[in-house]
Amino acid sequence: MNPQDTSTRISIVSDEVAPSFGEAIALAVPLGITRYELRKLNGLRVPNWPDAMTNELLELINKHGLQITSISPGFFRQRWNDPLTADELREGLPRCFRLMEKLNVRRLSVFSFLREAAQAPIPPQAVEQLLLAKQICHNEGIELIIENSDQGWADTGVHLTEVAELCDLNVVWDPANAAAAGDRDLNEACRRLSGRISTVHVKNWAPHSGWTYVNNGIVHWGEQIRLLQASDYAGSYCIENHLPADSQATAINYRQLCAWLQQQP
Repeated sequence: MNPQDTSTRISIVSDEVAPSFGEAIALAVPLGITRYELRKLNGLRVPNWPDAMTNELLELINKHGLQITSISPGFFRQRWNDPLTADELREGLPRCFRLMEKLNVRRLSVFSFLREAAQAPIPPQAVEQLLLAKQICHNEGIELIIENSDQGWADTGVHLTEVAELCDLNVVWDPANAAAAGDRDLNEACRRLSGRISTVHVKNWAPHSGWTYVNNGIVHWGEQIRLLQASDYAGSYCIENHLPADSQATAINYRQLCAWLQQQP
């Protein structure tokens, strides 16, 4: 993959760079990153911030020619029967839609509810709630995608595949999250998810130290990228450092990810 193609395939979660969008792009744009996943602004989770912040965000996007690829409101981290679920469906999603219309974004990611038993299948009621969210999004022309997390029903690659197939949803594939959940067959998970991956979250995880740089954990990013490219994956590689105290994490992860991408045909 040539350097120009590499730069167009990389995105980043803005608040992983800095709390404010202005600070984040001051660090990320010079690296060549122009595509951003939106999760938080100044500590406030999307979409729960005032209109003035949205207006400032739009000014920066237009001024620098940037793109918001998706939003992540963090919905469905709780148990499926928590009262918060109804609030997120009834009030949270419409608030997201209003923001997405302003930002010209059509993709929204959620989680899979809090896992309550290690090896049990996802409860049918949780699937019903995800299907309801999918229908609500579909009615507004929004693509709902599901992200694996180490605390959710979709934690490992196998479980993410199961939930995605039950709900017929595309996914955010985060192999480091899967590794943190105990998954050690990450390449097979990548193969299983072929055709369903909309976005890949890029970071790494090590058993004794937790989140770390792209090259330092148990996720072999060269192999993951090879498998993704072989499956004609056309989405973005979205950096998600998870290293808030490390001011160099964005630049280091960007360089390491670029190096792996440039090794691909």
